[in-house]
Amino acid sequence: MTPILNPVRTVNVQGEAVEVRELRALDALQFFKLLSAHAGKLVNDQGNITLSLDRLVELVSGVEELARYLLLKSTGRDEAWLRGVSFGESLDVLDAALELNLTEDLLKKARRLGDRVKALFGQGKPS
Repeated sequence: MTPILNPVRTVNVQGEAVEVRELRALDALQFFKLLSAHAGKLVNDQGNITLSLDRLVELVSGVEELARYLLLKSTGRDEAWLRGVSFGESLDVLDAALELNLTEDLLKKARRLGDRVKALFGQGKPS
């Protein structure tokens, strides 16, 4: 069960209980900036998802930056710790971090804010 005010998940990494937390506001904003930049590499000018070797290479190189950021910020750990984490364990930590930071509730709040900004600037009715 997730505490309401400070959601935490515990993941076993190298025999140690590691707490994975919801990102702080500034860290979350940076995470979404990185996510947006990297996800946009698969979208063409018409807004369609396209796969090309060049775009795939850009995305894969960006995934490391994005994953590293989320692993370190959600655990409060450092690079030395991360170097010792296995791939499987890093996936467990990333899963917990995404579960806490990409919830339906948080995404609804983000959509509401987007709708308010669109309505404010006459970009259509809120959805």
